[in-house]
Amino acid sequence: MNIKKTILIVPFLVLATVAHAAYYSVNDNAIWQTLPDLSAYDGVEIASGKKLTLAPASGVTMSFTKVIAGDGELAFAGAGILELRGENTFRGQFTINGTGEVHAYTDGAFGSPEGLTYHFQTSSADATTPQSKIYLHGITTAEPFALWNNDKQRPLYSATGTTNTLTGVIDVRSSNQADIYAQDDSVLNIRGGIVGSGSNQIRFST
Repeated sequence: MNIKKTILIVPFLVLATVAHAAYYSVNDNAIWQTLPDLSAYDGVEIASGKKLTLAPASGVTMSFTKVIAGDGELAFAGAGILELRGENTFRGQFTINGTGEVHAYTDGAFGSPEGLTYHFQTSSADATTPQSKIYLHGITTAEPFALWNNDKQRPLYSATGTTNTLTGVIDVRSSNQADIYAQDDSVLNIRGGIVGSGSNQIRFST
């Protein structure tokens, strides 16, 4: 008797579990939204006509390495520190207010140069009063800046030991004087020009 033996080879089926990224979308909700933290998200998308406000509390550092994208606007209104470490592509205006600090570590930190970074300080403060500040950490950007302050303040800093290059226009909208401050061992190249009118002034300090 001949017995035929058949060997059936079944390949292993490997099932992989893929975790979906937590992506924060400012789209069909309220016109504006405020977040105290971004650490839970792998990216942010801001739709046209919408605004996302980042508001870290005093003593808190919000560091974001992912991309903030979309046609909408970004705002900072916190008393803490915001570190932008991603190559952001959002195209709306970036308004900076509050009493905290915004630190830019990448060329794309401020988003697409189609927008505008607007440092808006409404309080008539002296040099000892807390006010929001922008620190540049070794970046080159074509982002245009608008500086609006009611008193003699230092809204823009070239951080210690870094070289920074600004090729966009700096628009001084101050009713008094706004300082651009270069900290120790830093270089700030301004290649896009400075505009302003009336009593508006800008002063470079070290």
